[in-house]
Amino acid sequence: VFSPAKVQAAGIPVVHAVQEPGEFVITFPRSYHSGFSHGFNIAEACNFALADWVPMGRLAVRHYETVARDNCFSQEEIILRAAAAPEKLDAQACLLLAADLRIIAEQAQIDLETFLSLPGVSKAQVVVLSEEHQRYNCAVSRRLCHVSAVVCESEACRLEAEKARIEARRVFAKERAALIAVGVDPAGIVESDPQHQVVLPRFADELCDCKLSNLRMVVWFTEEMILALCARLEARREVLLRPAAEV
Repeated sequence: VFSPAKVQAAGIPVVHAVQEPGEFVITFPRSYHSGFSHGFNIAEACNFALADWVPMGRLAVRHYETVARDNCFSQEEIILRAAAAPEKLDAQACLLLAADLRIIAEQAQIDLETFLSLPGVSKAQVVVLSEEHQRYNCAVSRRLCHVSAVVCESEACRLEAEKARIEARRVFAKERAALIAVGVDPAGIVESDPQHQVVLPRFADELCDCKLSNLRMVVWFTEEMILALCARLEARREVLLRPAAEV
């Protein structure tokens, strides 16, 4: 948090509000905000958005990637899950989600072509997985790899991953013992899975120094799968926009 005076000195408008009990404060997209408490209180923050936020969310995702900032959630996951149930959406939501799906599909194809363009890489190194398979954040951009990712299957990287898991278990055991020592029940403490070294396909050449033949591109959603969801949204929108007499 920095002084609002610095923002004002740069010619950026600043407003302030005092939130009273029972009141809501809503911030708009791309608006920097911060706050502090005047005393003891219980407050809750919740991320929510309407359909017309989707284009703004896409801008935020692109910006976060350039500065390697962790995302609060995966926009790809939200859009793909919503598109899987078009009967719950209105015409405007179908239009906006379909447009974002086309962006996701285009990026999926670009990522595939980028990976296959690496020297010595072949289609045999591309594997399609079920949607239930666990995802991890990209080690370069910090974005969740929800559509596809690249991993290294070399012995060196496998051993590095195993070392990370062993260290995570050691830290977990130490923290659990410390809680027990002070009389705190550690039952609610969950052991974390260490971050696997994975990247979005467009950062494949930055993953490690191993041979490119050790790389594998795992895909959860192909371009064809995404465009199929897009077609369902567009069909749903057409139905909603028909005159009542034609439905």
